[in-house]
Amino acid sequence: MGKSKTTKIIRAGTAIMLAGALCGCTIKLNTKKEPKLEAVVAYSQTGAEELKITYEAFSKEYKYYLVNSGITDDTLESVADTCKAQREKVINYLIDEQIILQKAKDMGVYELTEEEQKAVDDDFAEKIKAQVDYFGSQAEKEAEQQTSAAQSENQDDEHADVKAESTEESDGESTSESADESASSETASSGTGEDTSGTESTPILSDEEKESLGNDMLDDMLEKCGMTRDDLYEWAKNSKIVEKVREKLGENVTREDAQKEFENFEKQAEETYKNDIESYQQQGYSDIWLPENSRLIKHILLGFDNDTSQQIEDLRKDGKDDEADKLRTEKAEELKSKREETEKKLDDGDNLDDLIKEYSTDATGSMMNPDGYTVIPNGTQYMPEFQEAAFVPEKIGDRTTCVTDYGVHIIVYAGDAQISEKSINSYVDYMLEQLKLREYADKLEEWDKEYVFEIDYKTLRIDDPAKENSAAESGSSAADSTAESAAPSETDSDAENSKNSE
Repeated sequence: MGKSKTTKIIRAGTAIMLAGALCGCTIKLNTKKEPKLEAVVAYSQTGAEELKITYEAFSKEYKYYLVNSGITDDTLESVADTCKAQREKVINYLIDEQIILQKAKDMGVYELTEEEQKAVDDDFAEKIKAQVDYFGSQAEKEAEQQTSAAQSENQDDEHADVKAESTEESDGESTSESADESASSETASSGTGEDTSGTESTPILSDEEKESLGNDMLDDMLEKCGMTRDDLYEWAKNSKIVEKVREKLGENVTREDAQKEFENFEKQAEETYKNDIESYQQQGYSDIWLPENSRLIKHILLGFDNDTSQQIEDLRKDGKDDEADKLRTEKAEELKSKREETEKKLDDGDNLDDLIKEYSTDATGSMMNPDGYTVIPNGTQYMPEFQEAAFVPEKIGDRTTCVTDYGVHIIVYAGDAQISEKSINSYVDYMLEQLKLREYADKLEEWDKEYVFEIDYKTLRIDDPAKENSAAESGSSAADSTAESAAPSETDSDAENSKNSE
């Protein structure tokens, strides 16, 4: 059978095969019978408007999660807890969304402008294309595997035919010649008995076929979730409305508020430095506030070899600090000529950064800190010898040397460390966004109390917090009662003491 015929058969069966292989599995849920789609699983009657969530809305969100997570059975022990947690997230998300959409109407931001509508449309089209492209690429991979398997099977059949013909027509030397010819034929063959030497391979699927299969597979996947593309579009539109509500609430927060928040962090950083330098360093406060006389230090590290570093580390662990110090002093002496050579180049005016790249075993760290390492007075972030040496040079550009467990350091005072205006503005911008998010979260919490939702926990197969709290309180009361009955009363204790004294 020729290659073109084989490929046509593979292409013809690809769509059917992929439907079963990639999108055909059904989802098994841990319930004897799914509720009716119109069944209400959560509702609120305490707000200005009656809000409700149907099982259909919940099911779409939940099944979409299952399919995209590759979960076909939420009864499996390995995923049961994860799925249960996701069901709780889904219903809580849907409740919040219902409330926000209602508030969007009250705030006058529910309707989308033409510009906003276009943004939703463009974003939706882009995401659909991405999903179609993904499924199309999966289809191509599967088709290639199927083609390869079919060609291999066809090749085996042809080899068997050649061998049978050779056996029937000749024996001995003629058989050997036939086998040689067969081998030669295979070398220039595509594996289907057809000579393809000097030709380029044809893609298994054309771009049009990939796109068509990608579209079919996306729709099949959505159908498994009880959805269509219209549902995805509705989700995208609702997300835009939620974003508008968040932005509207954010108008209550000003940049001045963010500036004050930043200044509070500065004070907090300064107080932490004064009271607990370790905590100051660990919490990254040096990005917000720096003590006076902080420096930027560049260095060329002439590092010890790995064996030496390991020996020093082992000696430190064993409490043999004197031996560790002796070993590193000896090894530092061996690096003396290299240190002098490097320092001479600095004296001759060679560029420091170039020498760091050429000689330093900490070149990567230096690249990540192009202005130099920030060293604060009395800091404990670096090796004690490095920390002390960083403050030896008197003027910017001066240098000194020191030895640590890592090797010999040529240290250069590169500049004074300060928080730049650009960094401050970036942090204020960040604070502004955080304050807006806080405003949104606080308002959402307030709305949740306004719209108290009744949830059908049994149908959704999630725990009822009220029952859990009740059970916990019951267990606590039972434990208290047991403790009280086990503990002797004052009268019982007196009686016991009296009996013992007798």
